[in-house]
Amino acid sequence: KISFPAEVYAKILKWKKGTTTSIYLTNSEIRKFMQVKTESDIEKAVKVRFLLSCFTGCRWSDVTKLNLSNITFTEYENIDSSIDTVKEISYVSEKTNTDTNVPLKPCVEELLRDSVAEVSNAQANYILPRLCERAGIRGMVKVVKADKMQEGEKWEFVRPHTARKSFATNVYLSGEYDIRSISKMMGHASSATTEQTYILCGYVRRTGIIRSYFE
Repeated sequence: KISFPAEVYAKILKWKKGTTTSIYLTNSEIRKFMQVKTESDIEKAVKVRFLLSCFTGCRWSDVTKLNLSNITFTEYENIDSSIDTVKEISYVSEKTNTDTNVPLKPCVEELLRDSVAEVSNAQANYILPRLCERAGIRGMVKVVKADKMQEGEKWEFVRPHTARKSFATNVYLSGEYDIRSISKMMGHASSATTEQTYILCGYVRRTGIIRSYFE
């Protein structure tokens, strides 16, 4: 029974943002997910798109538009003036309208060759946790959503956006790229967003050993 415009509309409609925590899939859990058997075209579509997001950092909306034409070769000049040619996934991020380049993991090219069905967000939200359950992604976790603690097996909390958070966290853990570089790969306007929301591990003690995420 509010007439619009109303001076109090912001107070009425504004979502109360509370503390929120998320999960990510480790490299070993992503490998388990890669091995899960799908039982329908829709399940296959969800699996392929989730893996593409895990390996490229793409948003779900961007993943649906990726194809082989997004594979490019980019030249980078090293400190010693030598030139490296890097095979990448290149696309324009839909949300931020920014050019984004991500090193190409070999399996990404194979995934892009798969012809998969269209899948809605609602279908992905329903199917994805069940694929993760079949993959054996278990272990008890606690998450906080809008200040409310929830506890359950890990697969229960996996959603499409978990893939982007898995990408950011696993690339960071590899020691191969700094946060600013990861932020640019994800199409973020600010590296603070990447650090505060997407990198979900704790402090990392660097050993000097780099394990490339894109091999």
